[in-house]
Amino acid sequence: MNDFRMTTAKGGPWYEYYRRPCEICGKTGACMIHEDGNRVVCIRQSSDIEWGKNSSLPGYLHYLKEQVSIPKEKISTEKDAKKLPSHSLNKVYSELIANSSLTKEHLAHLTGVTRQMNKEEIRARGYFSMPDKPWRVISEVAKKLGSEDHLIGTPGIYYRKKIGSGYYTLSGLPAIGIPSRNHMNEIVGVQWRVDSPVNNLSYTSIDETFSAELIEQPDVAQLKYKGKTIYEGKLPVGAKQTIKGKDGKAIGDVHISKGAKYIWLSSSRKENGTSAGNPLPIHVSVPTSHLLKWKSGTPRFAETVWITEGGLKGDITIEKFAKFFKPHELKEWGDTILSVPGVGAWRLLLPIMKEMGVKNVVIAYDMDMIENIYVKDHLFNMVREFKNQHYNVRMSIWDENVAKGIDDLTLKNYIPDIRTL
Repeated sequence: MNDFRMTTAKGGPWYEYYRRPCEICGKTGACMIHEDGNRVVCIRQSSDIEWGKNSSLPGYLHYLKEQVSIPKEKISTEKDAKKLPSHSLNKVYSELIANSSLTKEHLAHLTGVTRQMNKEEIRARGYFSMPDKPWRVISEVAKKLGSEDHLIGTPGIYYRKKIGSGYYTLSGLPAIGIPSRNHMNEIVGVQWRVDSPVNNLSYTSIDETFSAELIEQPDVAQLKYKGKTIYEGKLPVGAKQTIKGKDGKAIGDVHISKGAKYIWLSSSRKENGTSAGNPLPIHVSVPTSHLLKWKSGTPRFAETVWITEGGLKGDITIEKFAKFFKPHELKEWGDTILSVPGVGAWRLLLPIMKEMGVKNVVIAYDMDMIENIYVKDHLFNMVREFKNQHYNVRMSIWDENVAKGIDDLTLKNYIPDIRTL
C-alpha cells in the first residue's frame, strides 16, 4: 500500500500525504512533503511563508528540524491525464447524467424533510446515482461521443485493465452524484455524497520498520513490525493508538479516522485517469426557474452573490431564497450562490467574480466553522482581498443552536441576519 502520492506541484517532486499523517498537522490528504524530506507544505497549520496562494489549494511552508525518510516503494507514481477543457467536460458529464438514473433511496433522501427538493429541480440539476455497472454506462457515453478517446481527461473515468483486454469505467462508491456547474452553465465536475463513507488509516513509525493497513472496513487493521504481522483485528475509530513492541517501547502510532461524506469524483493515479483538481470547481447555484432557461456556454452575470462551501448546500439554499422572495427582491438579495471546494480555495473565486460583474458579496459559511482557527485565517484573508478589490462585503449570521449551515437555516424557513464588514 502506498503512503504517499506523487503530485504535479512546482518545485518538486512533492509527495502528498496519502496514508501517512502530515508532520505538521497530523492529518492525511492534501498536505505535501518535498522529496528531500526537509520541508512540508501544510494546508491547515499556518507559518510565515505562504505557498501557492493563488492555487486551488494554498498552504504554508514549514521547514523540518529533522529530515524525514520517504521510502520510494511507498510512493504512487502513476501520472494523470490532463483534464479536458470545460466545454468538453460538459459534453462527457452531460452524457453520463443522461445515461444514469437516481435510485429510489436517493430520491427519497433528496425529497425528504432533510433536503425538501422536488423532482423538477432534481431533474434540472442532474443529480444521479453511481451506476451499478458503471462500465456499461461509460460505454454508452463513449458511443454518443464517437470515441473512447473523448473520455480521456475526464475526472472519474479511467481505463481498467483485464488479461488481454480492458475497458473504460467510472470510479466511485454507492453515492449521489452532485454535478458542479461553472458560471457558463457547463458541468465541470461531480461531487459524490457517499452512502457509507470509507474510513482511513494513517500511521507513524519510529524507525520505518513499523507499518499498518486497514484490511476491512470500518475498523479491522493489520499491523506489521520488521516484516512480521504483530496484530490483526479491530482498533478504535477516532482515537490515536500508540503501538508498543515486546520491550514496552513505542514503535509507532495508528489512527483510524472517519471517512468523508462528500468526495470529488476523481480517477487520479489510475490508467488514463484524471484528478478532480487543477483546479477544483467553483459550483454556481441558481434557482431552477433560471437554470431551465440558462443555455450552456452563456455567461452568468450577477451584481450580488453569496459564498458558501458545498454544491448541494448552495442548490438547496438558492431554491429556498427563490421561494422566500419575489423576483425583484431576489435579485437584490442575491440570486446566485458560489460554492467553494474548501475554505482555503477562495482565490478561485476572484476571476469568476470579475467575469460575472459582481459588486456585492455575502459570506455564508457554517456557524461552527467560523470558530475554527484554520477557517478564521482564510476568512480574514478572503475578506481583506475582496475589500482590496473594492467589493462590498457582508457576513450572514444566525444562531448556531437553530441551524449549522445556511441550508439548514432556510429549510427551517429562516433567513440570516446580514452584517456589513
